[in-house]
Amino acid sequence: MCEDLKIHSSLFEMDGKQFSLNDIQKVTILNEDAKYKGKTKPFSHQVLSGVTMLMPIAGNPVLYVGLRIGMKDGSTQYVYVSKKPVQINSDAYYADRKEAERLMEKLTKGTPSSVLQAEKNDPIL
Repeated sequence: MCEDLKIHSSLFEMDGKQFSLNDIQKVTILNEDAKYKGKTKPFSHQVLSGVTMLMPIAGNPVLYVGLRIGMKDGSTQYVYVSKKPVQINSDAYYADRKEAERLMEKLTKGTPSSVLQAEKNDPIL
């Protein structure tokens, strides 16, 4: 499980702060270009996995998989699932994506789908 995120029955905890699961409006799984992690706002430089299939000469980018959690009050929480950079379409990438999907399901469990939006942000081009 992601070390920075703890999910309990009615709340989740990040960086010592607690948030109600009922206050979540939207959860999105995102990929961030590894060279920008820690240099800009989290997930400002996203990598879409479908795009790399069009660029075989450039190679597969290295990135971090994570979650963007939009709250009903307009604030946003970010958590990196990848502990180290992973190459897109690698086994490590798919393991981190699977973990992100598991965390997203735990964050959104029991929330009416009419209220909550959950996105995997993984278009196939």
